[in-house]
Amino acid sequence: PDKCTLRLEPELPLPAVRLSVWIAWNAVSGVRSIKLFYADGTTESLMQVFAQCDKPYTAQLNATKNITQIEIRTNNPFVSIDAIQLLSPPEQSACSACHRITYQLHRYPTFDDKSFVTVHSRQFTDNAIQVNQKYEYRVSAVIGDVQGQLSPPLDFSWGQLFCGDGLVNGDEMCDDGNVADGDGCSSLCKIEARFQCLGEPSLCYIYAADGVCEDFERVESVQDCGFFTPEQFDDQWVKHAVARSPLLEIECPLNSLVGPPENNDCSLAPNNEPWETCTAAASIGEIEIIAYFDRPALATAVLVHIAPDGSNSLGSDPKFIHVELIDTDNQTHAVKGSQNVMLSCSASPITYPVVMDLSQPLWYTIGVRLTVNLPLSLAVSAVRLRSWRMLDPLAVARCASERLLFDPTTGQCSANRCDGESPAVAVCTPLTLNNGDVQCDGGMTSCTARCSAGYHLFAGNISASNAVVFCQYGRWSTSVRCEPIDCRPPKIAHATISCPQGTTHGKRCNFACISPAKMTGDDNEITCESNAIWSVPEAYCQLTCAVHDLSSRNAERTSLSCRTPLTNDGSALEHYPMGARCKLSCLPGHHVEDTVRNKQQVRLTCGNDGRWQGPKCVPVKCEQPKIVYFGLYNCTEGFNVGSKCRFNCPGWKESRISTCKPDGTWSLTRPCPLAQVTCPRPEASRDFIFDCPRRLSVGTFCKVSCNAKGYEPVIERVRTIDRGLQMQSLERVDRLSCTGRRTMEPAISEFACVKQCNTDFMGDGWCDFQNNRGFCGWDDGDCCASTVKGGKVRLMFPALCTSHLCQCIDPFAAEN
Repeated sequence: PDKCTLRLEPELPLPAVRLSVWIAWNAVSGVRSIKLFYADGTTESLMQVFAQCDKPYTAQLNATKNITQIEIRTNNPFVSIDAIQLLSPPEQSACSACHRITYQLHRYPTFDDKSFVTVHSRQFTDNAIQVNQKYEYRVSAVIGDVQGQLSPPLDFSWGQLFCGDGLVNGDEMCDDGNVADGDGCSSLCKIEARFQCLGEPSLCYIYAADGVCEDFERVESVQDCGFFTPEQFDDQWVKHAVARSPLLEIECPLNSLVGPPENNDCSLAPNNEPWETCTAAASIGEIEIIAYFDRPALATAVLVHIAPDGSNSLGSDPKFIHVELIDTDNQTHAVKGSQNVMLSCSASPITYPVVMDLSQPLWYTIGVRLTVNLPLSLAVSAVRLRSWRMLDPLAVARCASERLLFDPTTGQCSANRCDGESPAVAVCTPLTLNNGDVQCDGGMTSCTARCSAGYHLFAGNISASNAVVFCQYGRWSTSVRCEPIDCRPPKIAHATISCPQGTTHGKRCNFACISPAKMTGDDNEITCESNAIWSVPEAYCQLTCAVHDLSSRNAERTSLSCRTPLTNDGSALEHYPMGARCKLSCLPGHHVEDTVRNKQQVRLTCGNDGRWQGPKCVPVKCEQPKIVYFGLYNCTEGFNVGSKCRFNCPGWKESRISTCKPDGTWSLTRPCPLAQVTCPRPEASRDFIFDCPRRLSVGTFCKVSCNAKGYEPVIERVRTIDRGLQMQSLERVDRLSCTGRRTMEPAISEFACVKQCNTDFMGDGWCDFQNNRGFCGWDDGDCCASTVKGGKVRLMFPALCTSHLCQCIDPFAAEN
């Protein structure tokens, strides 16, 4: 779209778990963003890209969709992108034909018998070292016949400790035995974000959003553990709320504040109408929120969740909330210092501690009043009221006044003597749990709740494997419920999925492959398991190419030979998987197009679109008779096999017939004995220079060149391409020949001069706009991703190349 955008396409559209970008030269804040385009039409943007010249930018990706294009936007043209790598998940069939990387390991002092050793993996054990000897190692990667540069040196002496030895020592947080980033343990042996590492060598795994609540993430991971409530405390969410505009004296219901917040990602765009029907009033001045909870409690804190604001920063305008508690008599009590707390979504939830004045009577809180100073730039998504679970000073005082003891397990008063009877206490109704089991003690003061298989237990809004609830003041301390485990709609590559029964625990889905993908395996059914993950299907959809499609390539199917075995989908049709490389022979009378006539074997690859890629076989043709016979013959079928050309030779009464044979040669090698005649010399021209022999007899020729420096002579031809279309092309012709008709051919009027191609820069992997024309083979394919070597178009000076010649304009390229 503009001069500061680089677009690239991977050779194969595959899912990726990691993206790495190497930057050879980078201006300050040079890279603006990276955008990923997926095969299903969706996109994903990576913002805040921080890259250094000595370390690649690395991002972990969601390996569920095929990436078809990468777009890098820069803030200025002074950024040099050296390489981009997409790392696909294992077991990708399309990668089966790729060259594996080998490594040359160089050592100083050298190995005993050679200067380097070849290693086929990324690990090497040196068994030939001596104590007190320092060694220097360098590595170079080799793919096929291409060898990379040597790495910077690594110095090592026997006994020294280092990051990557598999032992956690010194200031290392982990050590997984390698120095690769992105696997949980970084190249500096630090635990990476979202990972947890255990043991030696360290085994690292992604703990975030894995559905398992571990102790170390209980406080912060809402997705795995729910909202955190410290032990001995209870949290209540808002049961009813309204928004009020003091200036306009209007009141609006605020249903969005009921219950926990729907989303905690601050980077999301803010809600267009966070104040619902009071949005117009919020544009005029401050807004009050009046929120009530389910039951009264002795408050210890109020927690306010801030709605997403589209950023992760505090912003420039100071935002605050004035917090007041509402007691059971509907009187308000200010929370001291609340108006001094600066607010932002990134700091959410904001905790406002409640400090009681013990010199004054205590009270129960039933609601809160929040006054928001800038409602258009700040919205509240949820409010929690925190209180003691077991300790209630008001209940203790009440029990003491009756000379009774306070029982913290029940929240009730009990007798202070062993032989006395306890006073009457409020009894809770029996606790029931759909799709679960409840076990209570004899006095119904506490119960333990568990869910049946296939269900999640929620105590309030907190997910847990089991929960203990207590009877307090005639009510259970928290609500419990069992909700079905939901695996969510599954995603299977190249398939349509049907889940008629839904996606909850135990439900089954089946899938069918989308053409040209074919199913490999028999069982195409998956089941939602108890860990909220779909079972691994035995079958999968594999992009394939059909063998019967080869019939259009004029080749013998019986000669087909492939490196990859056939894919069996249960049908009578034969298919090969994407990436399969095959070879087969042309039909009799055919040869591989754009090659010599005797080449009969064609090599094809099954492409990522389910089509065979590579040349096809074309009918064998004979060469056009030599130009000295120009104008002396007529042919029945052009120069195809079987065509008969009748030659009317000068001085001969009878004509002679030459036939094009199946091997592409003529039956007559010299169809006409030509008389020893001469041709007139070409006339002088302003545009051309002719270099002719003294005598222009039949068969001799004049060399032709252009007067203008850097130009060469050509003739315009018309060629027939696919679907019978005709296309004009330029053909290099640098000579005039004397024919048997005593004329110089081709005619001078057919010649023209065009700028020469810079052959030094053709096919070098860089798009040169001066060569990006048909006469130069479209820079030998350098300007289109589908034809350039490596599949990546590179411009030497992209900021200076604004012409259409810097684009992919090759009409035969896949893009066009």
